[in-house]
Amino acid sequence: MKAILNASVQIIKETTPQKILHHIREDLTYPNPEFTQKARFDYYLGDTSKTIKSYEDDAEYLTVPRGYAYPLIKLAEKQQFKIDWEDLRISHPNTIITDSDFTLRDYQIKAKEAFIKREQGVIVVPCGGGKTIVAMSIMDEVKEPTLIIVHTIDLLNQWVDNLKEKLGIENIGIISGPTNTLENVTVSTIQSLRNHPNLTQLSTDFGMVILDEAHHVPADTFRKVLNQFQSKYRLGLSATPNRADGLTDILYHTIGRKVYEVDYPYLIDNGFLIKPTYKVIRTGFDFNPQKQTPSGRMILDWHRMAKHLISQPTRNELIYSVIFKTHTRGELALILSGRVDHLKMMYGTLKDKYRCAILIGATKKKERIEILKKARAEELDILFSANVSDEGLDMPNLKRVYLTFPNKSESKVIQRIGRILRPYPDKTSAEVYDFVDDKVPALVSQARQRINIFKKTFGSYTNGEF
Repeated sequence: MKAILNASVQIIKETTPQKILHHIREDLTYPNPEFTQKARFDYYLGDTSKTIKSYEDDAEYLTVPRGYAYPLIKLAEKQQFKIDWEDLRISHPNTIITDSDFTLRDYQIKAKEAFIKREQGVIVVPCGGGKTIVAMSIMDEVKEPTLIIVHTIDLLNQWVDNLKEKLGIENIGIISGPTNTLENVTVSTIQSLRNHPNLTQLSTDFGMVILDEAHHVPADTFRKVLNQFQSKYRLGLSATPNRADGLTDILYHTIGRKVYEVDYPYLIDNGFLIKPTYKVIRTGFDFNPQKQTPSGRMILDWHRMAKHLISQPTRNELIYSVIFKTHTRGELALILSGRVDHLKMMYGTLKDKYRCAILIGATKKKERIEILKKARAEELDILFSANVSDEGLDMPNLKRVYLTFPNKSESKVIQRIGRILRPYPDKTSAEVYDFVDDKVPALVSQARQRINIFKKTFGSYTNGEF
């Protein structure tokens, strides 16, 4: 049985038994969450495919994502076959010069060693556990020219700052918007990389590719970009690799298997993170509009419900009263909502009492940098945000988070709570305030899911019940 290892794995079909090829095709076919969602709500399916396939089939090769190499080896061994590999991956060792300035914790050393041994895969470390330090320690060891891929400008800027400060690398390439500079260490947004005119050339320039917040890989853009790169080392970083849409396997099949994981209880018990407390505030909100699907089923009219929820005076007054009672000027809190109009409304009410700023996707780059700078310099009391705060918000002085809008995504819940757990001088607590709409059945269900996620993730530190 023969296979070629490069940006993907090309299995030579004439050397491979049909039963193995059949198994691979089945293994790399996943339910399409878009189809499932449309079918659930009786939406028009059109040409939406029922499944997603992450392999390509032609007369000579069955081409599969590179992260599938390990499952392929195990599958072949089970059928008593050994794979004869032709390794065409790109490596340029001893290319980058570093001057590292960090000390690794015990689990970070284990994570580094586990990855270097396997050369590709996902490292799972919670928010505040030092994923970036682990990645830079790997760069420091392998000395390969490295491309770091992120999905937000904030993450790009944080990486550039860390590379300069912790690795002593001054010449850093940036691919983002109109900026297109290449160096042996380059940081790029995925959006700019996808549209890069010389992506094929870039794919051979780097011996290592790092994907930060790697659980975004199942997005079609991430998969198509990553599958271009022949780099010897392929590293994924994530705090929350499990996806609600059921496509977690695509992440591992694209990057490689999970090579190391450390959890929140370990980091909390060892003093690396602060114990969180979870407090539920019942809102009494009661508006449960229904709509009829094409098949006649009645379901929650989410749009109408959400519009009413964010504008209801009683609910918003409750939010304000809780904030007034629990938050003090001079400390930093994060207020999250799923609607920009809601954020602006709360900002308008609270800005006279607290130093406030709003950070959303539409915030201009210059303003965004200034807001984050003020927040880290203790010149803000409250930061209002939506999804932009789910990842890449590195502010250890954050002490409280207020969840003012319903959500049930496991990754979002964990990311949002993880934002406030980093240690900081004189910081002794990390407080979560969850506004639970206890009169609407669908929102009650979501609240229970959030609390169960908290219990599962943070163990015995739950002190809020519903």
